[in-house]
Amino acid sequence: MVRPIGPYYRELMQMKKTRLILVRHGRVENHATNRINGHIDVGIDELGVKQMHAVSGRLEGEAIDHVYCSDLNRCVRGAAIISESRSLTYMKEYRKSTRLTVFNTVAHLHFFPVG
Repeated sequence: MVRPIGPYYRELMQMKKTRLILVRHGRVENHATNRINGHIDVGIDELGVKQMHAVSGRLEGEAIDHVYCSDLNRCVRGAAIISESRSLTYMKEYRKSTRLTVFNTVAHLHFFPVG
């Protein structure tokens, strides 16, 4: 392994490590229809809200500096729940390139659990 030499190496070693915590949104409003939503903008239902509060509680001891979410209502609501207990402002992002395009082709289709 080649290590950088000089002040750059010392600076690199003193940098704060970044930890990324990924959270999926809670259960969606049309969950009972077994519909694949993809980019269709549906919110989370009452259970989804409870799930997001549970996640927020589970993250209680974690140092969280920033909360990011997509612009879809289900993601925004989850980010708001996680952010509100920490007095943080979530940042809503939309980047077409980061969305999974495969779900666009199957949006509105139904799925059926196997087994």
